[in-house]
Amino acid sequence: MNVITEYFMNISKTIGILLLTSLGIFSILASGGGSSSDESGGSSGTVNLTIPQAIVMVVDSAEKPLPFAQAGEDFTDSNGVAQGDVTTSASGWLRVSAEGYADAFTHTVFDPDFVASEQYLAILTRFQSMVVLHNGEQGTLDVNGNIHLDIDANELMQLPAQVAAAEINPYIIGPLYAGLSPAQDLNLQAAFAIQANDLSGQAVALQNGITLGVSLNDGKGMDVPPVLAWFDENSGKWLVIPNACSRMSSDMLNCQVDRFAALFGLFTNEPVDYTTAPAARLELAMPGSAQRLGEEQGASAGVLAANHVSERLQDMQDEGNVDLGDAELNDALDDMWNAANDYANSNRNEKGKTALMQVAEAASALGNSDMANNAIDEAADISREMAQDLLNANCERYKEAMHVAQQNFMLGNNDIAEQLVDHVNKDLADCDVWVGSIDYWLHVSGSHPSSIIAPDMSRVSGASSWFERHKVTITTNPKTLSSHGEDEVSLEFPMVKYENTDQDCEQSISFSGSGGPLLTFSGTYDGHTFAMGDVSAAGAGGIMTQTQVMESKIDQECEVVTGFPLTLNYPHFSFLAHSVASPSPQITIQEMLETGINHNDEQIRGSEPMINDNPDLGTYPFLKGDVTWKFFRVNKILPLGE
Repeated sequence: MNVITEYFMNISKTIGILLLTSLGIFSILASGGGSSSDESGGSSGTVNLTIPQAIVMVVDSAEKPLPFAQAGEDFTDSNGVAQGDVTTSASGWLRVSAEGYADAFTHTVFDPDFVASEQYLAILTRFQSMVVLHNGEQGTLDVNGNIHLDIDANELMQLPAQVAAAEINPYIIGPLYAGLSPAQDLNLQAAFAIQANDLSGQAVALQNGITLGVSLNDGKGMDVPPVLAWFDENSGKWLVIPNACSRMSSDMLNCQVDRFAALFGLFTNEPVDYTTAPAARLELAMPGSAQRLGEEQGASAGVLAANHVSERLQDMQDEGNVDLGDAELNDALDDMWNAANDYANSNRNEKGKTALMQVAEAASALGNSDMANNAIDEAADISREMAQDLLNANCERYKEAMHVAQQNFMLGNNDIAEQLVDHVNKDLADCDVWVGSIDYWLHVSGSHPSSIIAPDMSRVSGASSWFERHKVTITTNPKTLSSHGEDEVSLEFPMVKYENTDQDCEQSISFSGSGGPLLTFSGTYDGHTFAMGDVSAAGAGGIMTQTQVMESKIDQECEVVTGFPLTLNYPHFSFLAHSVASPSPQITIQEMLETGINHNDEQIRGSEPMINDNPDLGTYPFLKGDVTWKFFRVNKILPLGE
């Protein structure tokens, strides 16, 4: 089941007032609670608890907490939580970003005068195609044949730049029910992102007067093409691009866009019900599952119920009769509560707590104080369990421990919050800690890379991009300056199939990969300069699987040749540990730390191209790719005395 999303952006506008007076728990939240003599409620150690302006939960479309996402002035911890100050747009939208993901927009329900911290939830979608462009280069983005565009470096305002695209499930976007401008009575059918950033993470725009031709597979076959719009966070509206799209075929559109945007939408007058789905299964929300944009993307029971609440409120507002006792509205709220309660029972973590807090917000806004109090009580129980788990944490979890301590303090669990702060002060606060992510983007070749093994084979199915993802932690003892690094590797190599389509019988080769090892490394760090050694694998690596099929025609029938299908399995540790044909990587962890753009010893980020150094081996289905990295300093101790 997915987390409960925050689609209550219209509640405060629709209701006009928030009915919170009966919620005794919020008087505790607003006053801060706590029993210590310190106004912050913290213990007497060097770290004290404060109530942050905002708490932002960030997950990906597979419902996994997303670390290292930027939300306001903070970035998320391993639980996907950021806490601190945020700046929203003029219409109240918060933009959340993460390396390798399309930006998302989220909106809080409550006026900050009513609660101690604003609560946000953002669901980010991973880019499915990306290219890095330097001066004079051209690139192509292709997302499962549903989004396709060619782009020239000369069309960009700044170089080098990363340009990326993604299909986005409409069910899980924040501004699902935002209006069009100019106003039109149309419904969102599909959503996608095309964004560009420089290597420091800043947005890159198109040159003045440039438009991009984007091919979109909407599969509609309508005589009148859909309306194309992009979401403007400042106005809070979808801004229509006039006459943007023309019909190329029954399936394909050609659309002209004059900007990059984190959220484009296709709108028609065809009815869409975002309160039900073809099947309420998480996998339907996964990128790449649709055969056309917006097809059967579905959502979980919690998301559907949340959408139902928001949609019903919007309908009542349109009818000019907002009734908080409306039976359909309260049935939808009950569905939300049941979904969140079931989810929290099986997810005793930040995801379960966030689901409950979303219900608490909706219930209190709709005047159901009993449901809101029950949800908050259960959220407090989960927070206590999370804190208990962190009482023996090491310094790598410093940021996570502080976030959990703050949340317990806010929810009235002052005793466990103070215990956790004591643990941070005594055992965790003296470590210098960097955390970060490394992403290898492998551009799957349209033709089999080996001109020797399979010169006539072309890709007939499968993803256009593979990803090798890393989650890195570097901790340094400030007394000895010795550092220890750990790198959790995850392979996302879905099946790709190549076939000789000129033959009557099948001749094909398929590739896939999964798993991933834990890499370790060591070195020194003095607060300014890293000296890190090579990585080594702690345990087994990932597994590459190659399947070859050979058929021949016998008596006019295709039959599998003896010895086939042939399946080959071979290990893959990481491109940070080796290249395709060499035991040495094309770039090391030390080179990333040295050559990346360093922001005041607080953040390091960079990007480099990579190549398949021996495609004729036939072991990997790509010729080139890119590696991007981003590191954050979460606890600064070194250099001592500064």
